[in-house]
Amino acid sequence: MKPENKWQVISGISLLLFVLACMVAAWQLHQIRLLRSAGTTKREVRSEPGSTVVLTTAPANAGADAQTDQAIAHEVDRRIAQFHRDLAAKRSKEVKTLFAAEKQFTLSPDTQKRASEAFRASLKVRYGPLYSALGFSEHEIATFERVMMERFWVVSDFVSAAHLSGPYDPGLARLSSRELEAVDARLESLLGGEKFRALRNFDASADARTVVETLAGRIASSGASLSQSQMEQFVAIAASAQRSPPKQDDWLKAAVFGRSSTISFNDMDWTKIEEDQLGFLSPPQRTIMSAFLTDAQKRQAIRDDLKRVERETRETLTREAGNK
Repeated sequence: MKPENKWQVISGISLLLFVLACMVAAWQLHQIRLLRSAGTTKREVRSEPGSTVVLTTAPANAGADAQTDQAIAHEVDRRIAQFHRDLAAKRSKEVKTLFAAEKQFTLSPDTQKRASEAFRASLKVRYGPLYSALGFSEHEIATFERVMMERFWVVSDFVSAAHLSGPYDPGLARLSSRELEAVDARLESLLGGEKFRALRNFDASADARTVVETLAGRIASSGASLSQSQMEQFVAIAASAQRSPPKQDDWLKAAVFGRSSTISFNDMDWTKIEEDQLGFLSPPQRTIMSAFLTDAQKRQAIRDDLKRVERETRETLTREAGNK
């Protein structure tokens, strides 16, 4: 093919494509006019990837007044709100179904047996420092852990019965409380009053101890390890800075479900810890801890502000929904 003929063919194809594009545009414009003349128009609302709602509403014609425009906007908003209500109901059903399946699995005899085995193994990890501090013998450790397993099964039975009975049952709670008191009486008899009080204090600060141990590891990696005495002082300070002090059996209830009740740095209110409380630390340790507190407090301020914005936004949306 000669060059001039080649360019003629290309020009002809380009012209044909242009004409086709004009025809498509004209057809789309015609469809829009037909839709308007029929008194309807369509609007797509995308709520999430893969979900599209097509809303059909009557548009404002050239002579439509402001009242008609408001009616259209109200209808669109109503249909969008209805879609989101339907979506929320669907998700709520999914959550309830998943929760029921999880509960059935967790409270099965086989799962509870496995959870009890994990709980028994965790006792030496949790109470190792207490065994050492109180000078427990091997026999005392074995007896203590046997009584703690009794406590596990009392809580396990109570949690299982509470899930089966549905709403809070005061009678069931009283029965569980009496059984736990009987176990505690045996535990106090085994340990003696002083050691039993030490156990209670240890449990009350166990979550704070976990946080301090993690933080102590970071300090030690910088070559400034904490002594046992410093650890205990630090645990006492951290325990007073917990946002929500744990209840006595929270960790045990978590163990029944095969979970851990360990808290994280975000569960602490670091603004409650002042640098002048850290006089028991050496200068290198205090330098590291001071930097950590500054970082933790600034991050906490950002999280608290974000929670405030989320709360205010929800309140605004609730008010707007109530006004419609």
